[in-house]
Amino acid sequence: MIAPHDLIPFILASLTINLIPGPDMLFVLARTLSDHKRGGMLSTVGISTGLLLHTLAAASGLSLIILHSAIAFKAIKILGASYLIYLGIKFLLSKTVHQNIANEQNCVRSNGLIFKQGLITNLFNPKVIVFFLAFLPQFVVPTQGHIMYQFIELGLLFVVTGTCVNILVVLFSHQLKTTFGGKQSLKNLPERIAGVILITLGIKLILE
Repeated sequence: MIAPHDLIPFILASLTINLIPGPDMLFVLARTLSDHKRGGMLSTVGISTGLLLHTLAAASGLSLIILHSAIAFKAIKILGASYLIYLGIKFLLSKTVHQNIANEQNCVRSNGLIFKQGLITNLFNPKVIVFFLAFLPQFVVPTQGHIMYQFIELGLLFVVTGTCVNILVVLFSHQLKTTFGGKQSLKNLPERIAGVILITLGIKLILE
């Protein structure tokens, strides 16, 4: 168990890092612009689930194995970038999303799809792997308990702070969506912005 006086600096650092715009925040922004508050919240849950899995991977040493495997790391990078570009192109080519869902079954399927996209986007972001292995160990104190448990504890706190920040992003971008949605001439603009954001993220990930 990590001492409270050691957790405070970690929480402050986590909030600072999560407030800096990154792939997860921009993905939530894009999803909210495309699918309203529901899409943003589901994307946030998917991303947070991905961060939980990254936490377990870092704690178990799996992330370290991937990081030291050039082929595995490059494969994750290419898959993640390609997926972002694919989603971005779908947004750019899609018709307006201001349509009523036909029935409850389609609604459930849509919810699952949005969650899955957030999860996959986070899991295939190699920068998250590097970040967890570079950031979390700085706050691990071997004399304060099992290192694996400390990794999990720190990871959970990071997920909580990240989730709170992404929820704020959802609320802000939903307001933008509402503003755009009230003007017929700008009806499809949020989806186009979302597409450009995702494609830009994918290209940036490939070039880095």
